[in-house]
Amino acid sequence: MNENFLFELNPYMFECLPSLKTLQLNNNKFNVLLNNTFNVIPQLKELHIQSNGIKTIEPTAFRSMSLQILNFGQNGFHFDDDGRYNQVNIFKHIPKLTHLDLTGNFLRGEYMPWKQMFSPLQNLIYLNLHATHLKELPTYVFCLMKSLQQLILQGNSLRELKEGTFDNMSDLQYLNLEGNYIQLISPSTFPKEMLSSLKKLDLSNNHFSCTCDIMWFRDWLRNKNKTRPIMPNYPGRSICISPENMRGKHLIKYNPTKEICTPWNQLYTMAIILSSFAFMTISLSIIVSRCNANIRNYFYLFRIHRLKSQGYIRLTVARITNIMHCCLL
Repeated sequence: MNENFLFELNPYMFECLPSLKTLQLNNNKFNVLLNNTFNVIPQLKELHIQSNGIKTIEPTAFRSMSLQILNFGQNGFHFDDDGRYNQVNIFKHIPKLTHLDLTGNFLRGEYMPWKQMFSPLQNLIYLNLHATHLKELPTYVFCLMKSLQQLILQGNSLRELKEGTFDNMSDLQYLNLEGNYIQLISPSTFPKEMLSSLKKLDLSNNHFSCTCDIMWFRDWLRNKNKTRPIMPNYPGRSICISPENMRGKHLIKYNPTKEICTPWNQLYTMAIILSSFAFMTISLSIIVSRCNANIRNYFYLFRIHRLKSQGYIRLTVARITNIMHCCLL
């Protein structure tokens, strides 16, 4: 039923199709999906409802005990607006769903209800979030979908991948991050158990910052270990965007000197200064305790020298005797 001018769907339209397994409703004019529209098709396995410009989804619109594949791409639907749909129920009533395609919708909101939406999808093995205007990824959400094997995040505006984003995803085999703005891949970006299961990892056409911080990733790319996943378009489309002197160069050719990437740590300077001060303090304490008499004599001689330079007359033994004799009288 693709490419028609259907404006409305209701459950009664499909009551006479008990054996229907695939339903395609792409490129029509639906604005609203009503409750239980597809639940009357007991054998429905695939539902394709792309490019319709849908504005509202009622809470149980996708309810189906048989549905396995849902393609809801290119509708421009705002999942970042909770007034258009029910966050908790939208995917709650399709327990057998294994493939979900949300390409070309909006999931960019800062307060996107990720956990409420995706936690019911325990059997999902394929999730496509291509071009969904994502600027950041939630942590500890994808790991709720324990069966997930393919995750497509291509063509978004992701700049960083926070630690914890891909935790407990030991079944993931294909991860597509092509065409984002990612600058840095660090040892904590991808957990080891996930990397060991990945068969294909696409990081091409990102905005890599070729500084010393990316050295781990560069070395990992150079590693010819057979367990490393396939890297599409590598090394041709793994390009440095910054700093300016590296712009346009291949990441694989980033070869800084050891001295550049092991700069002097300011903490070392502070430690040396404090150690020197402590050493000097201890040394002076030892000198004062052991040479106390000599130090006093030096001070006394210095004082005598200063008085003499100011014109005081040096007292001889005879003069001292006369002075004492006068004082006794």
